[in-house]
Amino acid sequence: MINFEKFNEELKNIDNDSVKEKLIMLYNQTQEQSNDSCYSILDDILGKLFNPYGLIENEQITIPISFYKTEIGKIILNSMSYSQNEYYTVTEFIDLTKTKEKPDGYSKQYIIQEIKAGRLKGNKDSSRWIIYKSDAVEYLKSKGIEI
Repeated sequence: MINFEKFNEELKNIDNDSVKEKLIMLYNQTQEQSNDSCYSILDDILGKLFNPYGLIENEQITIPISFYKTEIGKIILNSMSYSQNEYYTVTEFIDLTKTKEKPDGYSKQYIIQEIKAGRLKGNKDSSRWIIYKSDAVEYLKSKGIEI
């Protein structure tokens, strides 16, 4: 259980108002057990807290274990658990691209090319690419594919 008083105390130590605002949004979502856009909020918060200058490529940031013992860390962990399966692997995404005109869908190479070119938002998770559902929907709409 999150200690709201400790959480508020920890928020006072964060200088970035944008991060504070997003942490409060995240806290509210975990209390409602809602997972709407949690991953994009998590990416933004963790990136700003642990990679504030954007020096680490592909957001491969290292987060100290001790961080997850803080109330803010607990909120992040809770949000991650509520956000399970809010993304597609490339193989799952290929299935979404199948249409009558293109029954095999887009190729894996094409999808990765689109990610690397920045036309499709994707993140590297260890050795595989993942595409958040909201980004998948946005991209597919731009291609005229409704899911």
